[in-house]
Amino acid sequence: LSGAGLPGAAKVVLWDANRPRFIRVLCAGLEAPPSCIAASETASIILLCCGRQCRVVTINGATLATVEVDSDADAFTSGAPVRVPEWCCDHPVVVTGHANGCVRIWRLVPLKMPGVKRWGPGWRASIASEAQNMTLDLMTLCERSHKEAVTCVTFSHDMPPSMFTGDAAGLVVQWGRLPH
Repeated sequence: LSGAGLPGAAKVVLWDANRPRFIRVLCAGLEAPPSCIAASETASIILLCCGRQCRVVTINGATLATVEVDSDADAFTSGAPVRVPEWCCDHPVVVTGHANGCVRIWRLVPLKMPGVKRWGPGWRASIASEAQNMTLDLMTLCERSHKEAVTCVTFSHDMPPSMFTGDAAGLVVQWGRLPH
């Protein structure tokens, strides 16, 4: 996966890494060039963080969900689909890092699911087409862990699994349960 372009015309393309060749444009017309492209190892989804917009798309490029934040201070700077079993719920989960140091945890849910929020303070979910029947629902917002832009979100393969977030100042925070 590779992304580049001018604001409003940015693209993400899919490449065959074994035989260096172009396969297809996965997503076009993005608000900004992607700061993060992360593929799920298990759910066949791809997370795209592009300025004030975050999209979840399928491996075929169909948009499943889009969420936008209101200000550049909240811009999406990093993200990752969750792959650790402890986090498993009925729906895929993604974690995003933001320019203001916030970390948000979202779940990809059906639009018609009871209790699903389509907007909140400083953010809103948008519907790309009538065929789109999913949205990102904010589960958790953490504003205390980082003071700088969150530039990396990743998960360990250790047991118990942990999430790590890193920021522009070099601070790395480990999230997870303490071993007993």
